[in-house]
Amino acid sequence: MNETEVLLRLVEVVIAASLIELLWLLTHRRAAPRGLLPNVLAGLSLALALRLGLDGAGVPGVAACLAAAGVCHLLDLRA
Repeated sequence: MNETEVLLRLVEVVIAASLIELLWLLTHRRAAPRGLLPNVLAGLSLALALRLGLDGAGVPGVAACLAAAGVCHLLDLRA
């Protein structure tokens, strides 16, 4: 495995951990303040943008993930 493949796998682990965290937060509403969900979604969007960028995906896919992260950060500021 070269360095890029190792980085791709590490980013996939981070994405999986973020998804597990998000699912846990959604199922345990008492432990999930409204302001935390946009923050988790923003991090997930940024990790996905990194994953797509490392994999050689096109600019539109990476830009869409970065735009989604920006929207989540704006929602985080409103919370």
